[in-house]
Amino acid sequence: MAVVEIARFELGAGVDADAFAAANNRVTSEYIANQPGYLGSRETASNEDGVWVVIVKWESNEAVDASMAKFMDDPVNADFVAGMNADTMTMERFTLH
Repeated sequence: MAVVEIARFELGAGVDADAFAAANNRVTSEYIANQPGYLGSRETASNEDGVWVVIVKWESNEAVDASMAKFMDDPVNADFVAGMNADTMTMERFTLH
């Protein structure tokens, strides 16, 4: 069954939102788009409180697990990872119906 993964976080202190958005776009085009099981949908949004969400559709939990196992170590994702406040990050998965 297809899965929606939702990550919620704030940016780190002093991180420029525009620079982070550019890093986020690189994650989508250079990393996520090349992952097996990615269903072609990755949306990012933020609110005026500085909270960001990333919503990704995958073909299975196994596809999410495989991508996440490599995510933190892939150099394409370095600016994205550095820009997040990891202490505020939560991740959830939902089954599509």
